[in-house]
Amino acid sequence: MKFIYFIALAGLVFSFNPASKLKLPKAYKFIPSGTIKMDQTEVDVQAFYMFNHEITNFEYKEFLFSIRREGKDSLYNACYPDTAAWNNIGGFLKPMAHHYYTHPAYANYPVVNVSPFAMEQYCLWLTNALREIYGDQVPQARIPNKAEWTFAASGGHNNPVYPWGGTNLRNGKGEFLANFRVVGDQNIRSGENGPEIVNDSTYQHDLFIIDNAFITAPSESYGVNEFGLYNMSGNVAEYTGDGYARGGHWNSYGHDIRITSEIPFEKGNPFVGFRPIIPVLNI
Repeated sequence: MKFIYFIALAGLVFSFNPASKLKLPKAYKFIPSGTIKMDQTEVDVQAFYMFNHEITNFEYKEFLFSIRREGKDSLYNACYPDTAAWNNIGGFLKPMAHHYYTHPAYANYPVVNVSPFAMEQYCLWLTNALREIYGDQVPQARIPNKAEWTFAASGGHNNPVYPWGGTNLRNGKGEFLANFRVVGDQNIRSGENGPEIVNDSTYQHDLFIIDNAFITAPSESYGVNEFGLYNMSGNVAEYTGDGYARGGHWNSYGHDIRITSEIPFEKGNPFVGFRPIIPVLNI
């Protein structure tokens, strides 16, 4: 299979872009240098490329196939998704333990149940795979840190709530802009301290499909932000290399898929995926 290669330029921002010598697959989007406010502190972010979608089951299988072909059985076993983790959510999701990672219907859905160690190993393998095609000048792929991920998710906007730059979860047509846990009026009741959510499974199935996804959605869904990145809010939260995953997931409420939302992440689970970055070096 042949890839369409491209060189990402930022000529409107820089007089010289060292990334202009770096060739990568079209799915890698150039994120320019900039600053982002983190905990009331301005943090400088250096330019990098980011994969435009969450790593899919198919893409992750390529990695596992490669290391198994090399006879690295112990590494293969350590990196294989913990598919049984689907059973920890609820009985209605138990079939996902058998089908989500293996069934062809989910090939383009984000891989989940992968440990931080496995994500790092994927980045090492990816680097070698890219260098075989594009040469040794390709920098080491890695997991983005919190500032890099947040800057990329912001899409060039000034500290937005969501990647699309607004505060609404729907577009002008009333369509949801992300995959998250939609809560209807029938799930809200008056409590002692105001409105509160009632977790009533009677409505669970219907609510999930309101935003066009029952659980996860394909990694390339819901449109892109200004940097060309899909699903930086919702679908699956994304690991940022610091014991946390960011951006919320398919079972998060709308408030919890903000760019700044984060959850602890130490081992693979059905809510967290990842996407690598490739730093821009002076090459």
